[in-house]
Amino acid sequence: MATLNNSTTPPVRNTTVEDLRLPPTRESSKSGLTHSLTIKLDEKNYLLWNQQVNGVITTHNLHRLVVNPEIPLQYASVADRLDGKNSEEYQQWLFKDQTLFTWLLSTISDSVLPRV
Repeated sequence: MATLNNSTTPPVRNTTVEDLRLPPTRESSKSGLTHSLTIKLDEKNYLLWNQQVNGVITTHNLHRLVVNPEIPLQYASVADRLDGKNSEEYQQWLFKDQTLFTWLLSTISDSVLPRV
């Protein structure tokens, strides 16, 4: 894929674990996340909920965790696998993935959650 070098556009950088600050719902504020969605997904509001969730995912540059994720190798070597030592890249990906997953679950109403 070709890229354009335009001095007016900031360079693209990889998101680090520290960059992952997801806004919580009201109930998940205990986790240290501070922003809340105005609604939770229920049987009648999918379009509105989807719009808000997609806005958050886009704002935080997290689409690559949701659409065609590139999951790093869990182990850097055979020795690491035998020792059960996860690679740093995998640990970072797992943290981001599970943070996003937990946040998404917290945006779903109790009536819909059993169907997820």
